[in-house]
Amino acid sequence: MIDILIFIILLIGFLGIYFIIQNSKDKISDLPSFRGILLVDKEKIQEKWRELEQLMRLGGESRFKTAIVEADKLLMSVLEMMGFEGPGAEKLQKAKNLFSDYNGIWQAHLLRNEVVHNIDVKIIKENAQEAIGKFKQGLKDLGVL
Repeated sequence: MIDILIFIILLIGFLGIYFIIQNSKDKISDLPSFRGILLVDKEKIQEKWRELEQLMRLGGESRFKTAIVEADKLLMSVLEMMGFEGPGAEKLQKAKNLFSDYNGIWQAHLLRNEVVHNIDVKIIKENAQEAIGKFKQGLKDLGVL
């Protein structure tokens, strides 16, 4: 009798574990496939970021524009490395819970779009610094800076 009782308890335990594992697989499959960022990639990202900061230090509207566009590209590359797919806006939307200031990053991305698509856009130092700061925080949030 005790053998049957132990068997039933073990069976219920195994079934419980099985259903927990199956349930967690469904949740994991909803996430992008995180491949991780290798140390080599982090070093390249950090080197690229130092180049962008140098552009900002040198100053000038064309350098500010270049820094904004390159910072956005860098953020999008990191999101791709993490498994987020789609155009820039879609990647940002999918990853928004990873950012401490998603709205700030979104505004910086919109400024990048303005730089790329509007030949008459004027960028002043303060706007460029703010956008670069938002991109920098986003890269910190992702653990690469």
